[in-house]
Amino acid sequence: MNPKQKATKRHGCSVCDKAFPVPSQLEIHFRKHTGEPPFQCQVCKKGFKSLGELTIHSVAHSEKRMFSCIFCEKSFKNVGTLCSHICAHTKEKPYFCSKCPGSGSSFTRKLSLDQHQVLRHGLKSGLKCEKCPKVFYAAAQLKVHMRVHTVKNRFPVLCVRRNVQPKRTSKPTFL
Repeated sequence: MNPKQKATKRHGCSVCDKAFPVPSQLEIHFRKHTGEPPFQCQVCKKGFKSLGELTIHSVAHSEKRMFSCIFCEKSFKNVGTLCSHICAHTKEKPYFCSKCPGSGSSFTRKLSLDQHQVLRHGLKSGLKCEKCPKVFYAAAQLKVHMRVHTVKNRFPVLCVRRNVQPKRTSKPTFL
């Protein structure tokens, strides 16, 4: 590093040899060592590794529905949801099981294909909940399920009996 570069990079990382010209850059860099994501949603406080991921996530909190179905009046927040919806109109099933040649095992969603492959062929193991015996086929499913264990006054049967949920007359109370 030449003397001019050294003078402009005065804020050094205490863990590695990297240096930065301003403290805010050092702070963002240091989060790499702590594991804390450098970008945080101001609405839900979820952390992200990049500004791009945060920008995509922010659509979830927006009421804007920029992607419209060409077959009906429905509109969606993201293009992936629109594509899945269009498959319902066209009856298209773009996800095929490679283990079931010629049997017509095709699915409208990748998640459905993943579930089929686990249950029918045992291709990969599911993600087991650490608090109950339930198994999931996608990390997002497990994450949503974990809310069951953090909500007051929920029935334990939700985790034991499959596809049985008691009716709720009011919204859940979060801890």
